Amino acid sequence: MGVAARQTILIADDTKLNRTMLSDILSDDYDVIEACDGREAVELLRDREGAISLLLLDIVMPNMDGFEVLAYLHRSRWNNDLPVMIIS
Repeated sequence: MGVAARQTILIADDTKLNRTMLSDILSDDYDVIEACDGREAVELLRDREGAISLLLLDIVMPNMDGFEVLAYLHRSRWNNDLPVMIIS
């Protein structure tokens, strides 16, 4: 029997300390990737479409805030398949 592939979590938060703490907590069980703002989060979601299992999303970020990311997910219809947890 093969080993199940690990799920990937995207952490989008402009505070490095928050990303590091969450990554440390989750990295034993999940592959974790990080984005420092909403724009980078959207780029990672595009690059890895369908490969991200959960988005941990800060609301207050530079360049593109969490509400703008949620609007993008809705317009792209990714919100039907991608669970999002707001962190703030």
